[in-house]
Amino acid sequence: MSLKKRHNDKNKFAFCTVFGSFAKRPKCMKDKLYKLFFLTLLILCASCVKENNAPTVLNIQCNDDLGYPTPGVAVNVYANYSDWLNNANVAYSGYTDVNGNVSFSGLYPQVYYFYCDDVNNCLTNWGVYETNGPVLSHTNNNISVLVSPTGTLKVLNADQYSDPYEVKVDNQVWINNLEYNNFAKESLQAGDHFVEFIQLNGPGYFHFHVQIDQCLTTEQDVP
Repeated sequence: MSLKKRHNDKNKFAFCTVFGSFAKRPKCMKDKLYKLFFLTLLILCASCVKENNAPTVLNIQCNDDLGYPTPGVAVNVYANYSDWLNNANVAYSGYTDVNGNVSFSGLYPQVYYFYCDDVNNCLTNWGVYETNGPVLSHTNNNISVLVSPTGTLKVLNADQYSDPYEVKVDNQVWINNLEYNNFAKESLQAGDHFVEFIQLNGPGYFHFHVQIDQCLTTEQDVP
């Protein structure tokens, strides 16, 4: 290779790297575009990692029938319906603050169930008891819960000459087999309830309208 050729090649290289002529040196343009592309990817990936580090939070807001926040409500959260139904294996627990809110962090993206109880004022949640589908990851999930007055219903089978009874409350089976001289009691929302006693192996049938009052126990015997 001649000295002139080598000299020109050296100048071309210098012109390309120092002055970056896109018109005369397409390879330089391509290299710079690649660098810009990868730099953009790095910035996007860094922002994604930062966003994914945000915790998964469930905020439960408890209000009374008038819409006022209810502080001091005990909230138990369960990971599945069976645990909620049997009041077993509490996954998270806490108390609402002065604003009626309680927060739980570090949850998995799934459906959760919960009880909200204010035992001092006989308040509990009756309508809403689960999240609106699986909680969303890396964000705040908010749910509002109404806690209403509650009382207790106690029933006794005093019919010593007949078979056991099935007991229904508001058309829902409450007790499958209530034998003679046995009783059962359960919390119910304050208000009027329709209670039925249905004999399992006989014609016996009794029904009553029962008034449940806040923080009080209402007793109903059969017959």
